[in-house]
Amino acid sequence: MFHIDLNAQHGPRYDQDFRFASEDLKDAFLTVRLLEATGYEGPRHFDCRAYRSEDDAGVYAAFAAGCMRNYKLLAAKAAALDADTEVQQALQAAGAGDLREPSPAFSPEALERLRAEDFGAVVDDRAGRGHERADQLMLEVLLGAR
Repeated sequence: MFHIDLNAQHGPRYDQDFRFASEDLKDAFLTVRLLEATGYEGPRHFDCRAYRSEDDAGVYAAFAAGCMRNYKLLAAKAAALDADTEVQQALQAAGAGDLREPSPAFSPEALERLRAEDFGAVVDDRAGRGHERADQLMLEVLLGAR
């Protein structure tokens, strides 16, 4: 991937391009965590614009710096999340540990293996996955409660 566009959206409208992390904090956090965890080295492009009511000082001093500051704050929170033993145990129990593994390359053979796989035991298993606990712990880190 050559570069990534970072911005914020609110509601069902598309391409609103608000200041990064200003509307969708959890999504922004998870995006930053992914970029940082995978060692992404490409440009981080803030494809967004200030509120139309801003003057030049507000655009440069608050808006542009705010995008960069939000990214750095979320990167620090992602590092804190990854360093928290209880959070890591909850993520592992929820099956999120597998998300760090690269997906195998797509091929017709991989598709046939997937189609042949029996998911019956997974479907029939009524045990909770622990997603709520993992999500709550992640939000506590993000909100500074952990």
